Amino acid sequence: PQVDMRGQLRGVEALIRWKHPSEGMIRPDEFIPVAEETGLILHVGTRVVELACQDLVALRKDGVMLPYISVNVSPKQLADPTWPDHLLQTLKKNELSTSDLELEVTEGTVMEDGGTETSALDRLSKKGFRLAVDDFGTGYSSLARLQSMKADKLKIDRSFVMGMGENPRNLEIVRTVLKLGQTLGRNVIAEGIETAGQLAA
Repeated sequence: PQVDMRGQLRGVEALIRWKHPSEGMIRPDEFIPVAEETGLILHVGTRVVELACQDLVALRKDGVMLPYISVNVSPKQLADPTWPDHLLQTLKKNELSTSDLELEVTEGTVMEDGGTETSALDRLSKKGFRLAVDDFGTGYSSLARLQSMKADKLKIDRSFVMGMGENPRNLEIVRTVLKLGQTLGRNVIAEGIETAGQLAA
């Protein structure tokens, strides 16, 4: 769930998990890198978008009126010229529009200025997809790139949020990103808030 400061549900993010028949639950940080290396991430990503769209339709039918569902996107997906067409076909099949789907890309992907990924992001933005910059604060951000990119949202990496109580510098980083988002006219999400103290901060 993605909630605002009042606790109101504003959207949801689809998170992939692998329930292995003998190994049990396998975390995405264990299997996603392997999927990236082998190229299977294209098939995995396709399935994730299909399921996310189906889930959004089902939630709305159940009365949960979400404005969008968010999915993580890999650089390999962005580099695939057929991928945007597949996205549009999946949305059409589920009677959804581009604004119903938010695409999350890591900060590192956004900063690949001039590469295939960047031009793909610009094209997706022009088609009306919501774009969010994930893991913000962990890479080397170009403010010029952030300003020119039509990203709707910056997501503060959870490591800064989790460490706010232990290290005052983490709180300052969170404040700085919030101010940056305000200056650039972007929404900001603080990932991984789990305590009342973190929410209050």
